[in-house]
Amino acid sequence: MPQEDFFDLYRNYTKGQESPEQFHYWTAVAIVGSILGRSVWIDRGYYQLFPNHYVILVSKSALARKSTSFAKIGIPRIMDTALKLMDSAGLAGGMPKIIAHKMTPESLCQELVLREKHAPTQTNMERPIPNPCLLYASELGVFMSKSAQMSGLTDILMDIYDCQAEWRNRTKTSGVDFLYNLAPSLISATTPDWISGNVTGSLFNQGLVGRTIFVYSDKAQMRIAHPIMDDSKRELEKRLIEKLQRISYLYGAFSWTPSAYRYFEEWYNDRPEPTDDSGESGFWGREHEHVLKLAMVMAAVNRERLRVYKSDIIRAIERVGTVRASLVSTFKEVAYAHEDAELKYVEGVLKEEGTILRSPLLRKVYRRMNQAKLDECLTSLKNAGIIKLSEGKKPKRGPTPITYIWINKPSSP
Repeated sequence: MPQEDFFDLYRNYTKGQESPEQFHYWTAVAIVGSILGRSVWIDRGYYQLFPNHYVILVSKSALARKSTSFAKIGIPRIMDTALKLMDSAGLAGGMPKIIAHKMTPESLCQELVLREKHAPTQTNMERPIPNPCLLYASELGVFMSKSAQMSGLTDILMDIYDCQAEWRNRTKTSGVDFLYNLAPSLISATTPDWISGNVTGSLFNQGLVGRTIFVYSDKAQMRIAHPIMDDSKRELEKRLIEKLQRISYLYGAFSWTPSAYRYFEEWYNDRPEPTDDSGESGFWGREHEHVLKLAMVMAAVNRERLRVYKSDIIRAIERVGTVRASLVSTFKEVAYAHEDAELKYVEGVLKEEGTILRSPLLRKVYRRMNQAKLDECLTSLKNAGIIKLSEGKKPKRGPTPITYIWINKPSSP
């Protein structure tokens, strides 16, 4: 008998709530990947690839119910319930730890310490004990604020993404922390404004874009004044939880059908390289791994078997391709937010000074922008009637002195 499609069930379960479909979909992916953890993998020759995901939902503040999809529905109602049922049945060994609090590098390492690296099986052979976790926070600042970046927490999250069998972290006070059989997943939410003001260029260069599924939406799925949890929804919830319980028993390497193997190879070889720097280039380098991670999640949760089919690869390529395409929208919004922040900064300087010559103004803003960007901001403020320019008497040598004067209110439209 064919298995039910987990994601169809999940879509039907959440369609009575306002968060966009793609937010619910990738929430489900992060949950399933975390349950599978380090117990299943695809052999990539020189290394093993695991199905963990880092997912960041992006939209303007309160616009698309970002955190609701995971912090109020996916994690507490589906994942946490499944884990509690497994724990009560004595089957929680190797299941993911849900970590939802603010943390330091030291506290994260303490959460992930394993007393034993291996456990005996029924055949008396040792099997590595998986050490998965799902880190989540309604606001991305918990993991990637400037203070988190300075403390080294963000560096650790980037480093352990690859699910190392053994990972070392040298601390200032307690020597070296050894962590084993890691399988971290992460889901959080943010706005373009927050990314612009807090995520540094160095963090992007460290591989945040390549490792992360940025899911962008500029609107809610629909307006629903009174969401309802009825018996049909509870039945769907029960079936989703049961599926998570069943896939927790899976262990081992995925195999490929011949058609899946060929289709992935052809797609991989024919991929065009990105032509701009809108965020796609960083993602492109790991896009094929995102496809394989998602294909593993689909195959495991839909068929409950460790075999990848061509249909899994096709659907994974489509979903990941949508994420890649939306990076343009995500980082365009970030660029707009950054430009708006620059404009507000110049406006604030002029408001504080009241009247200022060009040279002192340049000295005040040179750490934030170059001369061309300053001129763009000044032109915008002048056109809006917020400032005016006054040219002084032209000297015998050098440029004519320009004074910028704060008018105090924009002109009427």
